Amino acid sequence: MSRLPAHRQAGFSLLEVLVSLVVVALTVGAAIRVYGQAADSASSGEQALSALMTAQSLLAEHGTTIPLKSGTNYGQAEPGLHWRSIISPYKGLDRLQTRRLPVRPFTVSVTVSWGDIKARSLTLQALKIGGSANDH
Repeated sequence: MSRLPAHRQAGFSLLEVLVSLVVVALTVGAAIRVYGQAADSASSGEQALSALMTAQSLLAEHGTTIPLKSGTNYGQAEPGLHWRSIISPYKGLDRLQTRRLPVRPFTVSVTVSWGDIKARSLTLQALKIGGSANDH
């Protein structure tokens, strides 16, 4: 029979210490990546909200401060937010129906773009009523 040594050293081996350090490093690295992605998502959400508010504001201005005339308009709302609006005659009515109307319907489409590396955009569209149908 073999006898166990009467006196055994207590503590961790070098291998156990190295494995635990690797596990801690991987966990910290993953946590940092998750935190970075969460910060990017929050920033992206703020930009999207700002773009939406800009698009709504611009859409409301069409027909008031921006005249309803067929064409395209461009601009920059704030640094990093670029917009484009396209105004065109409404295509949902035939020519005869359009002539009978006392006003002219227009389709207004506003697109707001943002982001340098990963470009994003959103588009809002509305039907707006313009001046009299006799104004060509």
